[in-house]
Amino acid sequence: HQKKQVLEVIDKMLNAVFAKQWPAYEECCSADMTSFEPEGRGAFIEGLGFHKYYFTIPAEAADFINHTRSSTNVRFTGNGSVAIVTYVLLYQKLDSTAVPITIKTEETRILEKNEAGAW
Repeated sequence: HQKKQVLEVIDKMLNAVFAKQWPAYEECCSADMTSFEPEGRGAFIEGLGFHKYYFTIPAEAADFINHTRSSTNVRFTGNGSVAIVTYVLLYQKLDSTAVPITIKTEETRILEKNEAGAW
């Protein structure tokens, strides 16, 4: 049951990213989140401000047309209050000449239950 709840949050967050729906993304993430990611060029990123910028960039037509999460693993720690989620994310899109391409990224997310018991 917990695994299903965690994956629902992950999928909601990913769907928000691809649909550029900032309120839904913000709902899935803690205001004090931290990250290392390719867009940050190796820098330690704190908070949501860095991420919000990407939601303001106009999307090109058919930019990211599909995404698939695969090879997913969920581990619980901290008496079940922390979930460590790893997965491969496949992006299928059209390149500048309209040829389909697939981009692969490996992602790790750590979720913590809040005081109300929600992820």
